[in-house]
Amino acid sequence: MPNVFLHYLLKILSNYSLFTYISLAYPPELVHTFISQTVHPGSSLSLKCSAVGNPLPAITWFIDETTVSLLNDNNYYEQRNNRISVGSYKLHASETVSFLNISNAEVEDSGVYKCQASNLAGSTYHSSRLNIYGRIFVKEMKRLTLVAGESAVISCPYGGFPVDKIIWQKDSQDVTALMKSISSRFKVLSNGSLQISGVNRDNDSGRYACVVSNRRGEVASEFVDVNVMSKKKTRILLMIF
Repeated sequence: MPNVFLHYLLKILSNYSLFTYISLAYPPELVHTFISQTVHPGSSLSLKCSAVGNPLPAITWFIDETTVSLLNDNNYYEQRNNRISVGSYKLHASETVSFLNISNAEVEDSGVYKCQASNLAGSTYHSSRLNIYGRIFVKEMKRLTLVAGESAVISCPYGGFPVDKIIWQKDSQDVTALMKSISSRFKVLSNGSLQISGVNRDNDSGRYACVVSNRRGEVASEFVDVNVMSKKKTRILLMIF
């Protein structure tokens, strides 16, 4: 029936010498991304991210999962502070180009930078680390709620450079020292995040701490309280007529 209607509609339009343009929606695809960098305090740098998609993608920037700026409809520059700014412009009908600029970088600007491109059809992202020489630190982490039975990743928002070692503790014990049935589900990823496979409600709730250190003898840590909730069951109602 839909095909018959479309055929009939096109026939009517052709009689009036009208042309139709069908634009298909598709999710964003990143065209240009940025690399990991290690710089000294006082440096200036610019991170570029561009994406194509239909509708035209909007690009949002994050530092350690904290939003730097949400661009408005007019794509004006919005400043996080006097040193970090975000700007965006439309290159053509389906591509958005966005920059995050840092002037006079400080060690506190260290972290994982992420650009996320989104439209009504979906979203995608790219992230890379920015290291800035200086005393190491770990940013404050917000309380987390995980879902039992699922896998989870807890990020460690550390900064400063160099960082030579990252370990995780649960309730003041190194996760690798926990009983084998628990520690086998924990894995510290290359970016310092803690991955938990098959989250367990009885064993995995508690206080976790990310501890970073280097050969200079510097040590920094921060904790996050983790709660585990049961997975919601989906109820299926069977109606008989």
